[in-house]
Amino acid sequence: MNTQEVLRTILRDSGLDVRQFSERIDYPASKLYDIQRGKTIKFKDDLINRIIAVFPKYNRIWLITGEGDRYVPQNVPNGKPIGKKSEKPTPSRDSAETVPTTPTAQNEQQPTNSTSPTTNPTAHLQDTYGTPTRQLPDKNTPQRRTLPLIPIDAVAGFNGWDESGIAELDCARYDVPDFAAVHADFLIRVSGSSMYPNYSSGDILACRKIVEVTFIQWGKIYVIDSQQGAMVKRLFEIEGDADHILCKSDNPNYPPFKLPKDEIRSLSIVVGAIRLE
Repeated sequence: MNTQEVLRTILRDSGLDVRQFSERIDYPASKLYDIQRGKTIKFKDDLINRIIAVFPKYNRIWLITGEGDRYVPQNVPNGKPIGKKSEKPTPSRDSAETVPTTPTAQNEQQPTNSTSPTTNPTAHLQDTYGTPTRQLPDKNTPQRRTLPLIPIDAVAGFNGWDESGIAELDCARYDVPDFAAVHADFLIRVSGSSMYPNYSSGDILACRKIVEVTFIQWGKIYVIDSQQGAMVKRLFEIEGDADHILCKSDNPNYPPFKLPKDEIRSLSIVVGAIRLE
């Protein structure tokens, strides 16, 4: 298991997205995103210490190497096994043969041994320490379709261009029926003032991925992922120039510029917005 998978596992266990997790352990979200994208290939000592301080159940060796037990064995200091391993008690024959087939209130209240396998059909909803884990959103339930809020600089990975990009599981999700009705695929948060006064920094935009990049609705606002980075601009055709498009900001203080079409990696049209005061 590599570092990206370790982080993804921790997020899944804790039921937190990246920003919530960064706030919980008091660690910069930008550095966690670097891990997700493969820019950082190992956990720093400071990050490991912060994770263990808040989530002491995780094994330090597993955090460092991605190998071995995910959780710290009971009665053993984290990363420093002492003494000999305790042997698991062997259930008696009588106890194995008298397991009731119908659950009772008494049985339901008994804690599950976290160190032994279980056939409990709801076991996948709990981690080894009994903490409820986040269930994956059901994308096939149209009446409750939620949209992931992704960082604009992670658009490349989300749209499938960059394999090390952010995953939907790592994003906060929002239920906005009006956005689902216009077939939005994801949300982004505006950064900067280039699209002011229509959009201000902090506003949330609903975006729909464009499958056929050659078809562009001129004058509309798009999220463009290009070799120059991700940006939000209004697009226009350049007469007599089929190889470029004109990118304009709504703020007149930002001059328009030409962008080569072959540098566009993905386009997403803006189909809605939430204004934050």
